[in-house]
Formats: sequence, C-alpha cells, structure tokens
Amino acid sequence: MKFLSLLFALGLVVSCSKSVTKAFDENAIENNLIPAVEFGGAQMNDMTVQSRMEHYGSSAFSISVINDGQIVWTKAYGTYLRDGERPISINTRFQAASLSKAIAGLGVMKLVDEEKIELFAPVNQYLQSWRLPQSKFAAVPITVNNLLSHTAGVSTPSFSGYGANADLPNINQILDGLPPANSLAVEVSIMPGEYQYSGGGYMVLQKIIEDISDKSFEEYMQGALFAPLGINQTSFDVIMPNDKANDIAPGMSWSGHTYDEGWWIYPEKAAAGLWSTPNDLAVILNSYIAAYQGNENHFFSQGTAHLMAKEIDQKMGLGFGVHGTGKALHMDHAGWARGYRSYMVVFPETGDGAVLMANGNGSHRLIQEMTRSIAKEFAWPAFKSQKLTRANWTFEQLNELAGNYRMNPAGFVISLAVKDDYLILSTPRGTNYTVYPTGENELVIIEDGLRIPVNREGNISLSMWGMQAVREE
Repeated sequence: MKFLSLLFALGLVVSCSKSVTKAFDENAIENNLIPAVEFGGAQMNDMTVQSRMEHYGSSAFSISVINDGQIVWTKAYGTYLRDGERPISINTRFQAASLSKAIAGLGVMKLVDEEKIELFAPVNQYLQSWRLPQSKFAAVPITVNNLLSHTAGVSTPSFSGYGANADLPNINQILDGLPPANSLAVEVSIMPGEYQYSGGGYMVLQKIIEDISDKSFEEYMQGALFAPLGINQTSFDVIMPNDKANDIAPGMSWSGHTYDEGWWIYPEKAAAGLWSTPNDLAVILNSYIAAYQGNENHFFSQGTAHLMAKEIDQKMGLGFGVHGTGKALHMDHAGWARGYRSYMVVFPETGDGAVLMANGNGSHRLIQEMTRSIAKEFAWPAFKSQKLTRANWTFEQLNELAGNYRMNPAGFVISLAVKDDYLILSTPRGTNYTVYPTGENELVIIEDGLRIPVNREGNISLSMWGMQAVREE
C-alpha cells in the first residue's frame, strides 16, 4: 500500500465539482471520517479516506454528493489495483449489486406513471411467456406493489453470481431454477404481506418490463432512463470478467487482494446486474428529486414520485428503503456483490443525497464512515454516530485480554492484540476491527458499534456475533 499512500500524499486523485449551493469543507469530510462509535466528541486517530481505505482493503473508492438539487462534489480516490500506479477516475465503473433494484424500481414506476402497469393489479396479467406459479400461501394475487416492496412472499433473496467460464442462464431459466441457473425457482414461498427481501421478486419485475415494453430489460432501461439523462457509464449489459475495454475497478477480497478474474457475472439484471459510477447515479437521483418536488424531469409525475417515498412495511417502500419524515425523510439502498460495496441515499424534501461505491468486501464500513462525515458537513438529520464513554484501562488490563479466541460453535479462531491504548481484533478472512473498553467488563468495536461483554470467570470469554469466543491457553 506504500504507492497508494504516495498517490494520496501527492494528491493524485481525480475531482470534478459543479456550482456549489452551500459552502462546504472538502478537507473536513475527507480527513475526519466518522466510525459507528465516538467517545465524547474526541477525535479518533487517522480517520482519513486514505487510512480507512487501507484499513478496509479497498484500492478504489468514488463518491458523488448532491446538495439542494445540484451535484456539488464528485471525486475518485485510489488506484485500480492494490499498490497499483494508475489512479481511477470519476468515470471508473463499479458493480452496483442491489442498487440495481432501486434503479429497476424507477423503471417500473415510469410504466406505472404511463398507465401501462397498475400497482395493485395481479402480476400475472402482465406476464406472457412465464407466469408466477400459484401458491397455497397467496389467498389473493400477488401485485406489482408487493414485488417492489418485497412484501410478495417470493423466494430467492439473493443470487451468487457466475465465473468467467460459466454458461449463463436466460431470464426464464433463472425464474424456473433450471440449468445453467445456479439458483432455485422463483415462487411464493411464504405468506405475502410482510417485508421479506427477495431478489427473485425483482426478476419477476424484469420479466414484466420486458413483456410490457417488448424490449430486453437493458434496452428498455437505456431508452427510458439512461439516454434521456445523458449518462453513459451506466448499463445493465453483461460485462465479462477482466474486460480490458471497460474502465472498471476490479473486485477485491476481504483481505484486500484483487480477485484473479476481476469480478463475477450477475445475469439477474434487475436484481444485481447494474454497472455504474456515483456521478451517473447521482444524476438519476437528482431527476427523482426534481420529480418529487414537482419540477421538470425525465422520469414521471410528482404524484408517482411521492408514492415511492411512502413506507410500505418495515422501512421499505417501492424500490427504496424509506426512513424518517419531513426534512428527515430519506430513501436509500445498499449494494453488496463479491468484491464490491455501494450505497445511495436521497433526501427528497431538501434535495440532498449521495452515492458511494468502492471495491473490497469490507468497504461497506468505509462507505458508512464517509456517509457520516458527509452528513455532518451538510447537516443532514440522519447518520449520527453512537456516543459512548470510554473506560480508561491500563496497558496491563488491555494485555490481559490479548491472545487467540476460538469462536464456538463455528470453530474459527480470532485474535486480540494490544496497539497503543486499544485492541485490534483480527479474523481469519483478513479483516481487522478496532476495539475499545467501555466498562469494567465490556468492549465495543468502533467500526460497527458491536458491544462485547467480557466474562473473566475461568478462561476469559467474549460474547459476540451470536457466539462465545473462548481464549485458548
């Protein structure tokens, strides 16, 4: 990581800014990332973008920030490869994973606004070459509203992806769970009505879009959303692993090493197949803000936009998570794929938002820390850290907990080591966590806020991740 550090020291990042409606301090955001836990307002050590990218094993990180309906800050950090020499740019694409669902939801709602689809109509009336199987769980037909809000009781929460040499299934094979698909058939498997996350449900929505529009899903999304907005780094096309013709940051493992094949393929396009950049996705969110606020836009009417901002069940709306009310109302979605993490959030009442994308399986924590820092600078009414009081342990007290711990019943071993005035927790997959004492018999992980009770009777043990970690003598 030495060369990456040099790139940061020399300022070799690519930045693009538009007119700013609110003055903000870029350096304050970049140099003061905020973990899940803070201690009495005290400044944490080395919370820069550079240090946190290294901590989480990410070589490439890109962001775009919206303020008052304008994209005010877009920036790219790092390099394509760990210890690499070539910096990424704001046009470097990342696998967007489940952000695909929110963007697909916008495509569905455009058809709703055009009165080609009714939200509460049975989905099977729109399906032609494939139909959602009847189920003993569904007393009434499943609707488009159910699928968009993950309340249809539909199976298949996620998809595992395909390697470079794998045969790729078509959409009907995915829906039927037939080879070469590596997932089970999509069906109503539990009682509809309550939130149950389902990538399978979004594959049904993809099929509806194709049948209604008489186009492939990617052709419809390109024509209906992407082309009118003038964005050209966003696509639902399948991109083969290590495609040298595309400007793509390759995926990275938990330990911060680039996967040999670069990335896996997700032919389940509406659920997980999107490629994009934060700036392109910010353009999309900005058009949604315009629709929500009743201004000219490329999407749909104000009424349709407001429908998407209503919670259906358990903080889930139509395509987006929905949280808060009034000026605190915000809609979001996260994306996880092998080697990539992403997140986007929009405050439609105030016209604020952000999109953050990174390579690295552990970079969701990086994204969360950067989001908190952005939220603090722009005074968003959300994304606050947890404020705790730190216990002042001596070196001897910290060292008493140092050692290897076996996680029961899983069987893997973690370690605790003293560093300065805190502990470092290391896992077999290569991730490290920063641990501080918060009481005589309690620790906390600052990256995620996990509180860890300490039992000192007999062999020291820790209660964490739903297991008991017993120190090995």
